[in-house]
Amino acid sequence: MKNKKLTYSEISQISGISIASISRYYRDGYLSKEKKLILEKIISDYGLETKDHFKLTKTVNYNLIFALIPQWQNHKFSPIISGLVNEANKVKQKVFNLYYNTDKNDFIENIYLALKHNPIGIVVFFNKKNEEQLEFLKKLSDQCNIFIYGYTYDGLNSIKIDFTKAFYKLAYFMDLYFLSKKNIAKKLVYVFNNKTEKAIQNEKIAGIENYAKKNNIETAFYNLNLYSKKDVASFFEFCKKGSYKYIVSSTREIFASLMAGNSDNLYITDIGYISIYDQIRNYLLKIHIDYPNIGIEFHRMISSYLLESESGTINKNMEVEIIK
Repeated sequence: MKNKKLTYSEISQISGISIASISRYYRDGYLSKEKKLILEKIISDYGLETKDHFKLTKTVNYNLIFALIPQWQNHKFSPIISGLVNEANKVKQKVFNLYYNTDKNDFIENIYLALKHNPIGIVVFFNKKNEEQLEFLKKLSDQCNIFIYGYTYDGLNSIKIDFTKAFYKLAYFMDLYFLSKKNIAKKLVYVFNNKTEKAIQNEKIAGIENYAKKNNIETAFYNLNLYSKKDVASFFEFCKKGSYKYIVSSTREIFASLMAGNSDNLYITDIGYISIYDQIRNYLLKIHIDYPNIGIEFHRMISSYLLESESGTINKNMEVEIIK
């Protein structure tokens, strides 16, 4: 094993010391005397080196930001990253994208690759909430300004969309403009599918339910298989039998699927960023999510973090606009 190059995770297995502690050791951060002696002995005895992780200067590179993105999910987050990049360009900062796969070690290696360059901030995106990854980032938060998208997590800076408030507002405007009119049945259907992460789905449902219960709106919930023509046809039959005319789509994909087969003059809501549907205007109402503005907000948070961080982490819930 002499002079063998190892990753932090491999050294962790040998030493029994956490990856975060090993990182602090190589970055001249605080480490207990006991752990430092263990690492020094192992490294001395086995001649270990770390692969692509060297002792780093503590000087922060104020012109550098990293974005960590799940592999194959670039399209999902590109509008946010575009907003971040455009804002960074205004002050001559560079944003570099790193892509990680589902392998635990790949995520860790990409984080350390970003840390190696001492950026002013790292923005991390997730395909779905991963407690292990979030806890790992939390342990590194004393080494770099780390920001996450889509979730709040104790000890980490974050931006997320307030879906509960978004769908509450949607129900409010649907009631104001349509359901409260004479001869209109106060009833709607909320359409979702199981592909949406449960925590996010629960937020959306809570917004609809909260308003509906307060205002006596009959609400049905329909789990739709988008990829089954039979299931989509069954949904339209469900609406016909139940005399439902007002439909809330939980995602853009659901809206597109329903509009493609809508022959019963149903009134369907849309959700998302700018699309061709804004030109056609065939939606009833739309939850407009300004994704580039989220990227701008990330840059604002990164730039001001050193001033604000004395009071703890920064967590922001982004609100949405309802378009008629």
